[in-house]
Amino acid sequence: MKRNYAAVIVMVIGLMGCGVNPVTDEKTGPKVVFRQGDKNVDNLFLTPSGATPVKFGPGDVTCVATDSGGVKSISLSFSDSTTLCVYTGPCGTPTPFCIGTGGPISPSMPATQSATSHPDSMGQVPNELFLDTTIKEAAYECSDTGGGKTVSGEPFGQSIKATCDATNYSGKTSTATLRVTFDPRPSDPCCTGSSCNCKGGSSSTKVNVCCAAHVCQSDGSCEKPK
Repeated sequence: MKRNYAAVIVMVIGLMGCGVNPVTDEKTGPKVVFRQGDKNVDNLFLTPSGATPVKFGPGDVTCVATDSGGVKSISLSFSDSTTLCVYTGPCGTPTPFCIGTGGPISPSMPATQSATSHPDSMGQVPNELFLDTTIKEAAYECSDTGGGKTVSGEPFGQSIKATCDATNYSGKTSTATLRVTFDPRPSDPCCTGSSCNCKGGSSSTKVNVCCAAHVCQSDGSCEKPK
């Protein structure tokens, strides 16, 4: 039976910085980054709880766009599916975890959020816009359909992507991306060293799962972000 849980997503839209005269002949877009505190980040890890069902989170991050000629708009969106899903077996050895085709995450990721600035009474516009996001703890799950049945599981070790776009008053757009990973539990299949292809209980099924706070690289290795 599929479990339904409501994820609470908090979004804060804000104007920061100072007012500037809009510039309309810039050649490039705004600088766009994801931040946690005063540190720029490319990854956000949602920690799993020991509860049943497993709950992931919480996680918070801010997307910030800056431009000396003014920031006109900013938007933030999330992908909502993984390529793989991990669910309880039995699947034999070496682990009791089955690996199946991924799908949409439930509860769904936040809807697209956006903000647009406008000139004030002096004709000035903000040189910075931001979007604050807090993903509350929730029992996120994915599902695998096969053999006439659907099995619900967890997205352990899998990632989705957050994308932030910003446009300046010259009409130039820049994009920043953030990898959001559902960290595995310490007891779950995990790879270290040169390869992160972990067997999911079947010699014919493998899944890219890295240790907590590590991400799978294009060469198949697991590395912790610097």
